[in-house]
Amino acid sequence: MSPVEVNGDQGREILLQVEGEKKLIPSGTELRSLVPADRLRGPGEVLAALYNQRVASLSYRPSSGGTVEWLTFGDRHGWDVYRRSACLMLQAAVKR
Repeated sequence: MSPVEVNGDQGREILLQVEGEKKLIPSGTELRSLVPADRLRGPGEVLAALYNQRVASLSYRPSSGGTVEWLTFGDRHGWDVYRRSACLMLQAAVKR
């Protein structure tokens, strides 16, 4: 699938392939809003995303088309995200 942008700068939409499903979304949409509701908590909880083969926060707003795969505790990259987040929280607690 080749990334596609439509509609120019204002009201631009981008084509993402999310877990194999093509979705046309407004530019500036957070990846978090694309996560299925049943994957926000519990087993299989999504921790981050792999956007065009790069780890991205769920607050990331893609500006061009591409592919998205969800990262969970079952993925090495998912564990890396969790570990870094836990270290940052521990560091902030120690500073207080």
